[in-house]
Amino acid sequence: MIERANGTIKELIQKSLKLNEDFDWAKNLQILIGHINNTNHRITRFTPNQIQEAYENDDKEILDEAFDRKLKKNTATHHKKFSKTRYGKNIFTK
Repeated sequence: MIERANGTIKELIQKSLKLNEDFDWAKNLQILIGHINNTNHRITRFTPNQIQEAYENDDKEILDEAFDRKLKKNTATHHKKFSKTRYGKNIFTK
């Protein structure tokens, strides 16, 4: 998870430098991290700040919804990845 976060921060720094080569990323690191924490996750559709707040307030509705979406994504990816051979033939027979 840390490697993914580092990659996202690195990508934001690189994009910022492309837009403005004088961009001082060290001074603006908090802004970049704030941007990440306030951007909806593509699977859960919640921001990290929303998940953190739900956790702190024991908001089971939001946490369950986020978990269910993540679980569905993992199940779909797992099924897609392992349900076919590399030649595209279904390895499960009925």
